[in-house]
Amino acid sequence: MSPVVEFADSHCHLDFDAFDAPHASIVASARANGVQSILVPGVAPAHFQRQLDLVRAHASLRWAAGLHPWWLEAYLKHHGSDLSTVSGCEAGLDALEAAIVEALQHPSCVAVGECGLDKSLAVADEIQRHVMSRQIGIADAHAKPVILHCVGMHHVLQQSLSQHRPAHGGVVHAFSGSPELAEYYWSKGLFLGIGGTITYARARKTRAAVAAMPLEALLLETDAPDMPLCGRQGQPNTPDQLPAIARVVAELHGCSVETVARVTTANYQRLFAV
Repeated sequence: MSPVVEFADSHCHLDFDAFDAPHASIVASARANGVQSILVPGVAPAHFQRQLDLVRAHASLRWAAGLHPWWLEAYLKHHGSDLSTVSGCEAGLDALEAAIVEALQHPSCVAVGECGLDKSLAVADEIQRHVMSRQIGIADAHAKPVILHCVGMHHVLQQSLSQHRPAHGGVVHAFSGSPELAEYYWSKGLFLGIGGTITYARARKTRAAVAAMPLEALLLETDAPDMPLCGRQGQPNTPDQLPAIARVVAELHGCSVETVARVTTANYQRLFAV
């Protein structure tokens, strides 16, 4: 008898409007393909109730509460912050902390995030770093891991982590980088979120990093509806594509898909205490 393969999608924005099928059918399709657990990360407090409703409807889901860098400017300005200085952000950050702490009262809310840094934004690096650090502090105070977003600012994230390492670990979502960078994050107690990027042959550096790291350092993720796999460009991503990512990880490690599923699912369960 073939072993039962159970995958965990550690990052899927199931609350986004981009999904063009009913949530129940998306979750059912994922389960039919072995994806037994899905975590829905937060992007802004306006989404928290929608995430909670999804989790209440589907026992295989968990969620996280946080402020994504792309939503940062609009949220803080709405709550009276002046983003020209770090001190000017405190009013908005107080409101954010209250919203996250309220969300964390639900047992199904298992992490803080996603939060982090993004070079594509007009918001100053110093402000982004402060907002991220504030959220890491919330996670520490409530014994939760963090889900970190980082695009083009790994040097800033490394500086921040050297001063404030998340007390309960976390994951660098959508990891893309060198073996050395991967090893650095793992040394700081952070898992690496591995998604569709590695299905592209041109992603040689990231594929080398995945091959070099132990499976115990990896989480699987789709980032659905974003980050489509090779050959599916232009199509919304879905959590039932996770096994295809696992197959590439298995090829890079020279092991079975069952082994990848077993280890990465155990990593997910350990990090998020589910």
